[in-house]
Amino acid sequence: MLRQTLALATFLPIAFAFSDTVPIVAWSSHKSSALDVLPSAHKTSPHAGAVFESILFDDDACSNDAVVLVDQPGLHASDLRTLSPTSPLTTLLHNSPSSVQLPYVKRAEGAPSIQDIAELVSKRCGSRALNFMAGQGGVTYEKGSKHVMCVSMPHLEGDATHIY
Repeated sequence: MLRQTLALATFLPIAFAFSDTVPIVAWSSHKSSALDVLPSAHKTSPHAGAVFESILFDDDACSNDAVVLVDQPGLHASDLRTLSPTSPLTTLLHNSPSSVQLPYVKRAEGAPSIQDIAELVSKRCGSRALNFMAGQGGVTYEKGSKHVMCVSMPHLEGDATHIY
């Protein structure tokens, strides 16, 4: 079992509520200074590149057994607001020692893909990078090694509240 896990759920669709924005949700199984300072550091005009850099290139990221990045095209900030208070994601965020939710983060044109970000973090931290589609088998997790996992989810259509 992973001793410390940092999960960064990044959702990189086009957000209809605010053009060229994406919601970012992150939490950690232990106290994280990178997550705790994030809301105040990016309160006005958060930019996806700066947010990813603040979280993933902080020393906290490399102290984790795993960093999980999730790409969920088609998910919007409004979907996250309508989650049940008892949904697994809502419960995880509420019970985590550190968590942050940034509903409307500006996406930069030409920004690296989530897979590219995973590779950068993997190299920086000396971790093994794993890229896979949700539901895909054959992904091998090496016990005793640190991992950066990039999970690609299928594109969502319509209201996504039923998925959590």
